[in-house]
Amino acid sequence: MKVAMVITSLEVGGAEKMVLDLIRRIRDQIEVRLFIIKKNYHTIYDDEVKKLNIHYYYLQASNRIFCIFAALRLRKLLHEYRPDIIHSHLKAADYVYFYYLGSKNFKWVHTVHTMASIDTKFIRRLYLKRPYQKEIIKAVAVSKTVSDSIYMLYRVQPFLIPNGIDLNRYTSKKSGADNLKIIHIGRFVPVKNHSYLVKEFSKLVAVNRKVKLILIGDGPTKRRIVRLVKKAGIARNVRFISFTNEVDKYLREAGIFVLPSLYEGLPLSLLEAMASGLVVVVSRAVPEPVEDEVNGFMFDLEENALFYLLQDIIDNYDKLGNLRENAHLRAQEYAIDTMAKQYLALYERILHD
Repeated sequence: MKVAMVITSLEVGGAEKMVLDLIRRIRDQIEVRLFIIKKNYHTIYDDEVKKLNIHYYYLQASNRIFCIFAALRLRKLLHEYRPDIIHSHLKAADYVYFYYLGSKNFKWVHTVHTMASIDTKFIRRLYLKRPYQKEIIKAVAVSKTVSDSIYMLYRVQPFLIPNGIDLNRYTSKKSGADNLKIIHIGRFVPVKNHSYLVKEFSKLVAVNRKVKLILIGDGPTKRRIVRLVKKAGIARNVRFISFTNEVDKYLREAGIFVLPSLYEGLPLSLLEAMASGLVVVVSRAVPEPVEDEVNGFMFDLEENALFYLLQDIIDNYDKLGNLRENAHLRAQEYAIDTMAKQYLALYERILHD
């Protein structure tokens, strides 16, 4: 079996990490090649792909909505490779659709990593709607919430394959957790809502100067958030760290993980924090897999809501052992090896339909 994995870029994010982890676990069982629509941004993932021992190609697309030159190059490479299955992610579906118009001799899998209305916006929805509804595209949802959004938009029932993590890297801390150290992991983009987090955290600093916030990530809004931190006078309490392969080390240092996103699919960083036994605190826009006051806490994106919740968690941290253990146990359901087996089974199934 030959699979062509097609993704927009290897900028650091959950979808990109999932793709590399999946390839790492299936490459010895099937032939897989990776096609990256944009250029090499020299991220940690661009470095990782070199170690996968597979064929990979950068198509050097410009930052336009659609780059015809990259599309033509992809068509040429796919025609030469002749994959049995093309597995697309994010906006790479646009380029696979262009190839589909001229060659229909393949099966098409597309993983939806976020809400369907975000995954396919505006005009893209017009030309991808028919392939979805005719089940030319075999849609895969990373969570039940994403699955429901696909059904609402296209009236098709997708396959459900939750994201997975390497559970061996993340162990629950029985003791020594720092309840004054809060961590957030994610790209600096508007949907991650860093500005809200910084504003709420600044109120926490005003009542407890010992609290610390670790922000791991890079992205277009990072400079603005750095300025916001300085303006709030909390620079000594906030530590910025670029994306790293040592996320597990920083999770071991912290006691609380916060995710105030405007929407999410199934964030790998959340699963990693739960597996590490942190107290996880998420906005109600992140419905899975947190159960409020069972294995984590949820809050409304309102002024002071996060501030009061964090203050209460810090004051009562020693009483949250069961909640942290529940989070760790729930994370065990999201093993990367399970995810890989489910994708391999899906490939076999659709190939022989």
